[in-house]
Amino acid sequence: MKSRLLLCILSLAFFACQESPKTTNHKNCITLNVNIDAATSKEQLSHLATNTLIVLPTSDSLLLSAINRINSTEKYIYIADPTALYRFSWDGVYEGGIKRQGSGPEEYPNIGDFQIDNTGNAWISNRGNQSITQYSWDNQFKERLKIELWMERFFWGGNGFYVYTGNDMGFDNIYQLHYLNPETRQIEHQFKQVDEHKAKYLYVHMPNVFQKTKNGEILLTQLFNDTVYSLTPTSYIPKYVINLEGKNIPESFYERDYQNIMEFFTELHKQDRYAYGIDVFLETEKAYWIGYFYQRQYHLSILPKNDSERQLNFNTLYVDKLFGYPINLSEATLFVQNDGRIIIPLQPDEIMEYAQAHLSEEQQKQIKDYIYIADQNPILLVINPL
Repeated sequence: MKSRLLLCILSLAFFACQESPKTTNHKNCITLNVNIDAATSKEQLSHLATNTLIVLPTSDSLLLSAINRINSTEKYIYIADPTALYRFSWDGVYEGGIKRQGSGPEEYPNIGDFQIDNTGNAWISNRGNQSITQYSWDNQFKERLKIELWMERFFWGGNGFYVYTGNDMGFDNIYQLHYLNPETRQIEHQFKQVDEHKAKYLYVHMPNVFQKTKNGEILLTQLFNDTVYSLTPTSYIPKYVINLEGKNIPESFYERDYQNIMEFFTELHKQDRYAYGIDVFLETEKAYWIGYFYQRQYHLSILPKNDSERQLNFNTLYVDKLFGYPINLSEATLFVQNDGRIIIPLQPDEIMEYAQAHLSEEQQKQIKDYIYIADQNPILLVINPL
């Protein structure tokens, strides 16, 4: 499986609140200090979160290719590959799909991102035709919103869409974030001006840009930005800044002249002295979960809100439901959900390779009976942090 560092396609810019000691407020912005050099923990996943495995059905007519997006609601899990959007129950039962790939006026060339609105209809974005298109679950075209932006991610906020374009300045765009009113079909507000220098090279990809918390707040995170923002249709407000033990990339590093993103990463990794994020950000009642990169590896840190408890750091998650199957986080994709859960697709053949190398015949049989069919769809690991 390829490293996630080689799968980057999205643009971001750097911004940070002024840092302050420990976890304190500064102008309503909270600094969270991550001890990135703390010893890596090795604990079973069940010690950190409740978790469930969902086995997706597999047939000749239901074979998913590379998964590029997972969103979930109280009733369903929605999964998109580049060609189609699929809906499953939480029991793994297939509940329908949208398959309208093509070049016609009611079709999409491929699926870049998708969202589910208040009615349950699906909206699909495509970077190539600069549009957001609505479909019903009987596979029918509903409407199309044409937007002259190179959209990377978008998010349904309840009444309208937040559209994220990153550092792309196509169509004379000068902002990273836009709010689209679907009733007026207009961009009504724009935020976070693009840095023209960074727009020349800084294009990377991450699955998690927007998240709706359990209390309904919408957050924005960026990979090369240490700040978490709280969004409304008319504002973006810095809420948290992540201090990666003083190893955050300094602003001066971005001011150098780079020919492209590969040259930027080459310089970034020469000495492996910098850490950067944020790929995952979750706040639970007891802790903050923060995903970031350091020394070419993906790290997940859990920062307890109680100062008497220790911080936990992980490169690998061990799934006790699969007899300790290790998930190398640098090779996995973590999809953050609006209800605070994380969903990770797992490959059945890789699980079986682990079983054959490390488990008893009886344990292998249990896993094979449970998950394994030749050319099977991915297994979904659903993590609900404690």
